Amino acid sequence: MWKALSFKMKTWLALGIVFVITTLSMTYSVLTIRYISNAYESKVNGELKVKDEVRILLTKLLEARKDEKYFIIKKDEKYLKT
Repeated sequence: MWKALSFKMKTWLALGIVFVITTLSMTYSVLTIRYISNAYESKVNGELKVKDEVRILLTKLLEARKDEKYFIIKKDEKYLKT
């Protein structure tokens, strides 16, 4: 069958195969890049949430230390309630 095809037909067939392989390769690359990008974005968002929670906890800790010092100095019980 291959010998019965003309040179022109063999060339077009070879180019078609190369085109299909190239298209599949590019599609796979784009999908992989999207997957990696989404995974990276998810990790960054998770770390930003943790960073915000740590900032909030640090703020509360500093406020508690401040109230503790005020209580020790002033002996006022209003600093125990906050």
